[in-house]
Amino acid sequence: MSSTRIRPTNIVLDRTRSELRISWSDGHESAYPFDYLRAHCPCAECKALREDPDPLRILPAFDTHVTSVELVGNYALQVIWGDGHRYGIYSWDMLRELCPCPLHHPSPPA
Repeated sequence: MSSTRIRPTNIVLDRTRSELRISWSDGHESAYPFDYLRAHCPCAECKALREDPDPLRILPAFDTHVTSVELVGNYALQVIWGDGHRYGIYSWDMLRELCPCPLHHPSPPA
C-alpha cells in the first residue's frame, strides 16, 4: 500500500516521553521513540554504518536527545540531535513505513 496521499495532521515532540508523535490524515496515530528514530536515520553516513558488513566494526554511541524538529518543505521532517547530527531527512512516506505500532510491525509468532 502506498502512503503517498497520507500526510501528518499533527506532530508533537514529547521530550517527557522521549518520543515523536504523529497523527495522520487517515486517523492513524504513530509514536516514534527517539532512540528508534536515531537508529533509523536515513542520512548517508548512518546508512553506511548500518550496512557495513564488517563483523568487527564498532558502532558509535549515538545521542538520542532531540534538540528540535523542523519541517522540510511539505514532505518531510529534519531531526536535530543533541550531538549536532542533522543530516537525516525523514519523509512522510518513510515515517509511515517506520511506524513501530503492532498494525505496521506485528510481532512474529512465538
